[in-house]
Amino acid sequence: MKTEPEADEADTEDYRRAIFIQQKAQFGVILANRLSDPNEDHDTARHRYAHVREELIAALDLIEDEFLRGFSAHQIIKMCKAGNDEIIARALLICVRDEFIREKIFEDFPELRASRNSA
Repeated sequence: MKTEPEADEADTEDYRRAIFIQQKAQFGVILANRLSDPNEDHDTARHRYAHVREELIAALDLIEDEFLRGFSAHQIIKMCKAGNDEIIARALLICVRDEFIREKIFEDFPELRASRNSA
């Protein structure tokens, strides 16, 4: 069992990771939107986007707080939907246990709800 200072440090790290994921996922959306730009080098753009996605998924794995984990997954799902990464978005949805956040995700992406019900 963690002592109180250790628990506070873990909570602070989870918040830092969640904020990092939120900010970097917004950048990832910009990269994802460039994938459809006809003047863009698509291989380079896809590589940059994929690198950000993998970095964020790795950071998500370190978050212990269930609410912050769901919040962070929502941010990555937004990025994945912008990048047409439907399979990864669906996989991330599985790790969201908080019902409030799940409903927010379904509000943003109703097609994820439909895919869940048909599975």
